[in-house]
Amino acid sequence: MKRKVGALEKLESDHAALRFKLKRDPQSYRDDFEQQYQQYRTLLDLFLADPSTTDGGLVALKE
Repeated sequence: MKRKVGALEKLESDHAALRFKLKRDPQSYRDDFEQQYQQYRTLLDLFLADPSTTDGGLVALKE
């Protein structure tokens, strides 16, 4: 449990840092955001097509 809490704290810290960077220079991060969003949409579509899949990438999406 302690490991998950540490990971969540790191995620919150990373998220705050990214938000700060995005506010400072949004154009520089646009391509990265679009690429990550497209990857998310692809995984979401695959998951919705077969929610019971055991694919490793989709398991992370479910959790």
